[in-house]
Amino acid sequence: MHRRIIRSITAAKYREKQQVKDVQKLRKKEPKTIVPHDPTADVFVIPAEEKPVEIQWVKPEPKVDLTARKRRIYKRHRKLQQKMNRGNAK
Repeated sequence: MHRRIIRSITAAKYREKQQVKDVQKLRKKEPKTIVPHDPTADVFVIPAEEKPVEIQWVKPEPKVDLTARKRRIYKRHRKLQQKMNRGNAK
């Protein structure tokens, strides 16, 4: 590319950045509208259903340990390790 084109492209980029900054400054200076009543606070006013307390008398079944399965070395990996160890032993 020619220098002139590169310079014009970079100048346009900086001009656009400056325009964005100016627009943001104008938005900050605008008076903010004050909402008389906050509608999001009404969420906490609604009462929740009362749930009965359940005591668990039976011990729950243990969960399957997936990490042990992930760490298991399969046959192809064991063979690969054997080959690697044979090469190191010699």
